[in-house]
Amino acid sequence: MLRTGAELLTDRQRHRLTAVFAIEAHVEVEATWGIYQRIVAAYRDADRGAAKAELTNIIATISAGVPRQLTELITLGRTLKRRAVDVLAYFDRPGTSNGPTEAICECPTWLVRDRLIG
Repeated sequence: MLRTGAELLTDRQRHRLTAVFAIEAHVEVEATWGIYQRIVAAYRDADRGAAKAELTNIIATISAGVPRQLTELITLGRTLKRRAVDVLAYFDRPGTSNGPTEAICECPTWLVRDRLIG
């Protein structure tokens, strides 16, 4: 459910997330989920220029001034800042896809699964 785009959540899923995020112990998860949703929305935006500007803004936001307890966001911000040229290049090249990478990365998963089940 946390990996689903906010606009794709059902009412029941939204209700469950609201309940989870109401718990103080989950504030880090909520903050990270919010950033994740902004990143996903940028990649889904049909206007590549606006999307690139939004992702540039997100990178700037999470690469400085993030509270210390949000260690995952601090690490993500540092990585995205270091790799910003590569990450933002996606928006400069129409038709860019990570399909081949996903195919290669998925291969070991199904191999292992078939061997374990098999």
